[in-house]
This record gives sequence, structure tokens and C-alpha cells, in this order.
Amino acid sequence: MIENYYNYCHQVLGIHMYTIPLIIVAVLMIVMGLIHWLNQRKRQEEFDENAEEHRKDRMEAAAAAAAVSQTSTAGAKSADAAKS
Repeated sequence: MIENYYNYCHQVLGIHMYTIPLIIVAVLMIVMGLIHWLNQRKRQEEFDENAEEHRKDRMEAAAAAAAVSQTSTAGAKSADAAKS
């Protein structure tokens, strides 16, 4: 069988017998690379969206904490003023 394949490749196609398997592997690698690239781009977009949401949540939490600390500080100052 390999001998027939060898003769077919060399005499009919005029190429080496390892050329066809290499072409198949190259095409498969290109397809796998494209699929990986597309999946990675989707994962990157999802990551960016999640990171933006997380950043907004942290900014809102920080703003709320700052507002609470300002009101508690103002309340403490007015309580000190009332005691005096």
C-alpha cells in the first residue's frame, strides 16, 4: 500500500510522498489557529466587559463609603459642637 502511494506520488503527481500529509497538517494547523483566535477574541471581549462592570462596582462602593464617612464625620463634628 505504501509502495503504491509512493509510486502514485512520484510518478503521477511528481511530488514527494510526504508532501500530501504535510499539506493536510498545515491546513489543519491554520484552521485550529483561526478557531483559537476567534475564541480568544470572544474571551477577551467578555473579560473586558466583566472588568468594566467590576471597576464601576468598585467606584460606586468607594463613593458610597466616602459619603458615609463624610456624613459620620460631619455628625461627629456637630455632636462635638453641641457638647461644647
